[in-house]
Amino acid sequence: MVPRLLDRGPGTPCLASCAAVRELVQDRGPLVISDNSTIDPVENASSPGDGDSAAMRRRSLAALLLSALAMLLAIAPSRAQGGSDLENAVKATYLYKFAPFIDWPDATAEFPSGSFTICLVGGQPFGDALDRVVQGQTVSGRPIVVHRYSSVTGNPGCSIMFVTGPDPQFIARTLASVRGTPVLTVTDGQADPSGSGIINFELQDNHVRFAIDDGAAVVNHLAISSKLLGLATRVTGRNRPQ
Repeated sequence: MVPRLLDRGPGTPCLASCAAVRELVQDRGPLVISDNSTIDPVENASSPGDGDSAAMRRRSLAALLLSALAMLLAIAPSRAQGGSDLENAVKATYLYKFAPFIDWPDATAEFPSGSFTICLVGGQPFGDALDRVVQGQTVSGRPIVVHRYSSVTGNPGCSIMFVTGPDPQFIARTLASVRGTPVLTVTDGQADPSGSGIINFELQDNHVRFAIDDGAAVVNHLAISSKLLGLATRVTGRNRPQ
């Protein structure tokens, strides 16, 4: 199923900018990840003559997903108070497209409740956009579900946790409560490293970008694909001990 991004129903046309994101997602097709071999399609490529068409399809899919992430970097949302519809749509799309480029330590960590779970903690900037984006999508054949929490103390069973809100101390406390657990933390526009997730969205030249703290990923027992690291504005913490 092709996700419907910010499709607001009959009689309420989507803005042209919304249509641009929807077209991008449609061009890339459904997100179906069959195994972790899709994380680094070039590095994991099989030798010529293998005849493994399934592996070739997985590598092709991963290359398309990487291309989709790169195309998201080129979309320039106009910023409004609290973020424009397009800006939030781009961030929502990133959240689930990060998945194939992250290596969790095991299936239980990646699918803690049997599904791939994206948790929104604190503020809820996306409305129902994230639900629409992930509708019908899967990771390794598992459905993607969205859970919302006003606050958490520890990981309630999240594969990815997006933490936001007006209080930087709340964000820092939330991140500290899941430190050392296998969850990909994502934040938005945090300048203080203690309040920044493993991935931190930032707006540069009116484009949604992201920085990556690779050391924080190691602490949370996650490995991030070099392909995704290559798209980040900066990568920090590579030498941070576990």
